[in-house]
Amino acid sequence: MEEAEQVVTAARKKRVLNGEGKAALQGELGRILGAPVGPASADVSWGAERALDLVEIARAPEIAERLALIPDALFSSARVAELERLALAALHLDEVHQRAGGADKAGPGEEPKLGEALLQEAEAVRATLHKLLDYHFGDDPQIAGELGDGRGRRGAFRVAATLARLAALARERVAVLAKDTKYWRENLCEEADRLAAEVHDSVSELSEKDALELKRRAFQLLEGPFADLRLTLSWLLRDEPSKVLALPVLKRPAQRKKAEA
Repeated sequence: MEEAEQVVTAARKKRVLNGEGKAALQGELGRILGAPVGPASADVSWGAERALDLVEIARAPEIAERLALIPDALFSSARVAELERLALAALHLDEVHQRAGGADKAGPGEEPKLGEALLQEAEAVRATLHKLLDYHFGDDPQIAGELGDGRGRRGAFRVAATLARLAALARERVAVLAKDTKYWRENLCEEADRLAAEVHDSVSELSEKDALELKRRAFQLLEGPFADLRLTLSWLLRDEPSKVLALPVLKRPAQRKKAEA
């Protein structure tokens, strides 16, 4: 790594450790908890760094001026800030994961216990969402897989993640679910999001396994805004092919093995 790159990485790490990463996570927590889990092979910290590289390119004065000329209907100006928040949140979670790994090796703690009242309220909302999705979309393999994955999870993080994920799935299918007169009620998804955040906030420390899962969910959310911004920048720089080729990619390129002599 070049010295200039090391300075940039150190500056970003300082931003994360100074609280920007935690603030970004809190702002995006509901979406991250409700996102699907990204691939185990993903290099989250590398991808988050590349996302911040792309944000810096977009915020260079000459590029920012050109981006501002594009109508929001074609490219939302909020997309750049969204990508930055998700990248900072992912880097924060990577730090949490590394710290949790060290703590677990030193002596893992017990699974945090939830208060009975909070657990009962969360379970009631989870059960309602489960019934709705199962009845209307149970034949969909994706939904069936998601419902099976969330069944039986009672640890604090698992309860929060399951609630948020079911709410995200229901929100995508609200046109059908809102016609259900038996189980559907207004603000059901908002209740799930609120409870997911309360459950998550009740956990002072994440285990190594939970931190890993959460950062993989954050990484999955990076893909949309990253691709959107990269394609837009490629179009803006279309007359400068070398700059287009230099734009960062989200996933680390596979390294070629050296040919044997």
